[in-house]
Amino acid sequence: KKIRLKKPRLLVRSIALAIMTWFCFQQIVNFDGFFTHDHIVWGNRVIAVIFLVRAFGNFTYIGFTKTIRKSTFANIDTYLISPLCLIIAICAFFNTF
Repeated sequence: KKIRLKKPRLLVRSIALAIMTWFCFQQIVNFDGFFTHDHIVWGNRVIAVIFLVRAFGNFTYIGFTKTIRKSTFANIDTYLISPLCLIIAICAFFNTF
């Protein structure tokens, strides 16, 4: 019987999140792992850029610059998700020094 993946985007996002978590974990714990120090620094910078872009949004539905603001998701995004993404971006950026 074939295994059919119902939501491949979810798998890709999960793998990307696991890699981001590994970069941050290896930077904090500072042990010799699969990635070198340069990989960890650049990985954290990429994470910072990804979350910074997410915090500012796509000018329509998500981020601080969204134009559609009259929904439950928009309120949650404004007061919880976008500030959290901004904090993660700042922490990941300062984690590279």
